[in-house]
Amino acid sequence: MCHSKDESNLLNKGSEKLQIAFRYAFGLLSPVIISLAMVYAALVFYNYLQQQNRGKKLQVLEERADLTMATVLTNLTFAEQFTSYGNRLSNEVEGHGPASFSGELLSARIQKHFPEGFIGNDCKTWAFSIKEEKAHALPGAIFENSRLRIMERLMDSLLKFANSPDMSLNQISQNERLIRTILGPHSAPLHLGRTREGRLTPVVFEGSSCYIYWRQFKHADHTFAALISFVPTAQVTNLGFALRHIATKTFKDSQNRMAVAFLPVAEFAEDLPLVLPDQFDSDPSYREQISRLLNELGNNQSSGESRKTTAKIRVMGAHLFIQNMTSIDVPYDVVIFAPVPKVLQTANSSIIPAVVATLGFWLAMFSYFYHKNGQAGLPLALSFRVLFVFSGMLPTVLMIVLAHGLIEESYDTSLSELRRENTEKLARINEKSDNLKQLFGYNISQAIKEFELQRLFTSNSRQDAEQAYEIIRKHLEKIELAVDYIYMFVPGGMSELIMHDQRRYRNAKTVMDLFGPATYHAHKQYQRFWDMPGINLDASQKNYNTILSGFGNNFLEEVFMHSYEKEIAMKFGDRSADYFYTVIFSENGLIRSYVGFAANSERLFRNFLARELDSLNIADSTIFLAAEELANSRFTIFPFKRMNVLNSQIGKNAMSFITRCRSSLFEKYLSDRNHMYIFSPLSKQSNYAVGCIVSLAEINRERNIKRLVLLCISVLLVCLMYIMASYATTYMLAPLASIIATLQAISTGNLQSNLNLARADEIGQLAESINRMLEGFKRRIRLGKFVSKTFEQSLTENASLEESKTARTIKGSVLFSDIRNFTTISENNPPELIADMLNCHLETMSALCQNFGGQIEQFIGDAIVAFFPDQQPEDSKKNAIKAATAMYQAHQELLYKRTEAGQFVYSFGIGIEYGQIVAGALITPNRSEFCIIGKAKVDAEHYEQLSKIGLHTRIVVSAGFSDAARLCSFSCQPLADTTLFELVAGDLRP
Repeated sequence: MCHSKDESNLLNKGSEKLQIAFRYAFGLLSPVIISLAMVYAALVFYNYLQQQNRGKKLQVLEERADLTMATVLTNLTFAEQFTSYGNRLSNEVEGHGPASFSGELLSARIQKHFPEGFIGNDCKTWAFSIKEEKAHALPGAIFENSRLRIMERLMDSLLKFANSPDMSLNQISQNERLIRTILGPHSAPLHLGRTREGRLTPVVFEGSSCYIYWRQFKHADHTFAALISFVPTAQVTNLGFALRHIATKTFKDSQNRMAVAFLPVAEFAEDLPLVLPDQFDSDPSYREQISRLLNELGNNQSSGESRKTTAKIRVMGAHLFIQNMTSIDVPYDVVIFAPVPKVLQTANSSIIPAVVATLGFWLAMFSYFYHKNGQAGLPLALSFRVLFVFSGMLPTVLMIVLAHGLIEESYDTSLSELRRENTEKLARINEKSDNLKQLFGYNISQAIKEFELQRLFTSNSRQDAEQAYEIIRKHLEKIELAVDYIYMFVPGGMSELIMHDQRRYRNAKTVMDLFGPATYHAHKQYQRFWDMPGINLDASQKNYNTILSGFGNNFLEEVFMHSYEKEIAMKFGDRSADYFYTVIFSENGLIRSYVGFAANSERLFRNFLARELDSLNIADSTIFLAAEELANSRFTIFPFKRMNVLNSQIGKNAMSFITRCRSSLFEKYLSDRNHMYIFSPLSKQSNYAVGCIVSLAEINRERNIKRLVLLCISVLLVCLMYIMASYATTYMLAPLASIIATLQAISTGNLQSNLNLARADEIGQLAESINRMLEGFKRRIRLGKFVSKTFEQSLTENASLEESKTARTIKGSVLFSDIRNFTTISENNPPELIADMLNCHLETMSALCQNFGGQIEQFIGDAIVAFFPDQQPEDSKKNAIKAATAMYQAHQELLYKRTEAGQFVYSFGIGIEYGQIVAGALITPNRSEFCIIGKAKVDAEHYEQLSKIGLHTRIVVSAGFSDAARLCSFSCQPLADTTLFELVAGDLRP
């Protein structure tokens, strides 16, 4: 028995510990662990965003560095820098126009745009105003005052070569002689005037080698001023000065954020110095640090280490470096470098501060609720909310991370697709330019057939040939094509060269002299089959024939056959290619003439480029544009229909971008928030470059919409998580609150409450069980109201249930009531009638006992055992008598009602005795019962049995009740053959 109790105690203690452990785990650990998981997920997402941001910043930095690299390579030498400053000077002077022009203004503008060291005291400069196509020397602070007449004539000749396409060969010869007299016999006057404007060109002036720079300034296609400057050769060829200047200028233009250094190539590392910006001289320690890093970079380059990585940007000593080669004649590599920006220096956020902050927050929360509720951990309702919200937030955060990654990946894909698509469109311009060659040959042959020009080309007349040339030239111009000149060889006659612009004569004559020997040898092959006169060659053609014949292997015949009724392209020097197409005209089976048609590809390309730009610029989202390098070295926009866009900041940015990249051989890209700029070189036409402005508005809008949708979904999910958490908490805990309130009411004796929870889950089952328990309590307490309150008082007076089981003695009166012949009545009537009668009898009689201070101790079948304890010595006798007489009166009324209702009637008797009883619990392993025992109870039961011989009330008492009866206005009648008495007469009301 004791062993079972110990096991039960151990189980109870274990259950209590388990409950405490669950309480701590649920109220303390679960919110902390889940919140730490949330913090970790948020931190991972934040670091992911930071990594993406660093990647984009690095890409922008790489684009900027790439653009700076292209700018440096475009202006690498002194001559290129001089040309660039001259173009800036020209833009400003021409922008002011002729109205405000003067020598002083030009002198001031030269000093403004040309830095120190470019046009200095060693240079000789003349300025001119141009009136009626004549140059007039101007005075100025930096202009020469001597040799004015010679310089004016030199300027006149240069302007004629540049601006007069109708010059005759005699005029060209006269001006060439003048220029050679001034600038030396090898000055190439026509080339200098036509193609070298705005560029430094080597000449000999006054017996010394130098470089000439000349420039004309125009307004509305009319020249109003000009400039000539002679720069010493030593100054132009000073590579160190040029590199140091571009390095210093680039560092200044970048506002000291990005610098350029020139690193000697490995072969000259010991002989050439490292070139850095002049600004670095003010900080020797930093200069030394950068020099060391650059030398290390050079050593890695020479050892091949840098080739092991595919990264374009290298990080060394908290600096970013991009290295590239320059040109073959510059023994330096160019290096763009900059300190690592702060945004790229930022490492991933550490989890420790976040963990500390999270733990600190929960410590404060737990302390608050501990002081408020006296319990560790969060309240149950709040714990449930935290659990549900955070549990729902974890997958939500994961979804946000994945969705954001997909949005950014989709944006990058769209950006790459835009870049690829538009780069391909630009590349197709370069590829399609090859079709011009076939287009040129096809239209030549069609014009010959359409206008029946064979007669003109076979008449052996220069006049007819000139007429045929004009017909073809004008026809091609109508379809936006061109033919620059034709050369014709007539068997037995003289060769002819016919052109519209005589300034092209020397180049055209050189081409004719090359094709003359080829035609001569091809014609000799034909002479083997037909009797025809030979081709006559002039002196220069014979010289070429002597030289080219040494190539052997029928070289000259193959040259001719390659161009015979086939289009070919030939490029001379750095000029754009020329297209050639050769036709043989015959009559009566004999060859009458060989005619070659030639056109510069650039003239054809301009028309083609204009058409391509117009076709590409149909859509509004992307603007395609092109730029060209003019004869005066200025790089300017190529005319197209949507040129008005160049007046906007976007157009200016695009033009600046293309200008800075113009010498690059590869595509370049530059992006800002709303636009992407693309540069594409034209390898077939080196004087041109194309590019486009791609609007990012559409993909930005799509990304913003996706981000907004993600934000809305995230907020909606968070709100939904909170609503679901609140609903779940309410659904789970609100019934528990009702259940707790009901149980608390039960603990105070209030059994009127009820749980209305129509649920099919465990809580519903619990509520149903409590409702059944309440009904059981109500039934038992309804009877318990009439059953012993002695036990209840015992529980109240004793500290524990075990102590209340101890028996104790009490003085008072015992009342015993029993129905007569109950067995017989039960056998003769239905059970339900018996139950109704018995319940009514017991409830009525028990209530009357309690009304007079009695306590129902037991129901023994149909019998009632009531005990009236003494409050004062023997005062219970009077209460017992009053209760008994009241029970008698109530029984009479019940009999009357039952008789009226036609129901069976019954009788009962009462016995009362006063004395000392023993109250205590009777306990067995399966049942416990509280009862009273003693002689008074036995006597009262005996008196009730004798009451059936009574003649009046059948309430039997002992002789000790006579005084109490008299006080209650009753009298006592001796009971026959006994020493007992029966109560009679008196007031029977309570």
